Amino acid sequence: MNRFNYDKMGADDTQYAARQVMGTQHSNEEAMQDLIRAVSEKGLRYDLTIPFARYVVMHQNEITFPFKRYQIQSVFRADRPQKGRYREFFQCDADVVGSDSLLFDAEFAQIYDEAFSKLGAEVQIIINNRKILQGIAEVCNATDKFMEITIAIDKLDKIGLQGVRQELTNRGMSESQLQVIEKFFSIAGSPQEKIEQASKLLQSSETGTKGCAELKSMMELLQLSGGIKMN
Repeated sequence: MNRFNYDKMGADDTQYAARQVMGTQHSNEEAMQDLIRAVSEKGLRYDLTIPFARYVVMHQNEITFPFKRYQIQSVFRADRPQKGRYREFFQCDADVVGSDSLLFDAEFAQIYDEAFSKLGAEVQIIINNRKILQGIAEVCNATDKFMEITIAIDKLDKIGLQGVRQELTNRGMSESQLQVIEKFFSIAGSPQEKIEQASKLLQSSETGTKGCAELKSMMELLQLSGGIKMN
């Protein structure tokens, strides 16, 4: 992170509360309830975002914006973790406050790519733009179902096209609206070609058009930086 000029940050460590509860002689159910209360009431971190926001507010007159920081620390789940998930786990954050420049979005992609490369893991970084999702909702006249559309599209890899169709149908969307959304699933080609196709489908949406322009600019920034293969 040093080459990207991010400051390292930490937060007060209150993990002792969780370990203390887990070490008591309660039944499993009692220990579970005690731990949930400990996470909720004792101030155990459930993410790193809130402590960072608090730090920025408290030191806003002392730090220089845009302010860049990274933080790697343990956090806790207060609810019942699903199978395969831990109560305590490590979260790695990198954030920029005080700028909406796309330069930093491109920089985040570089950070992710470099981190996984050093770990020896081959990953695919998928880049999206919320304005494009809002544009999709606009062109199919379903702005009131923006969240439902977003959640369903996010499940495409897991439940397939028919699963997405069924979920949106259950949410009250019509066949004509589904057909508009399906057009976006058939987009193919290079990153530039995909953006051009999406732009045409979103030409009646000012928000969606702006999202495509931002995504195009980000792709250009990543090409200039080099090192990231885009497909």
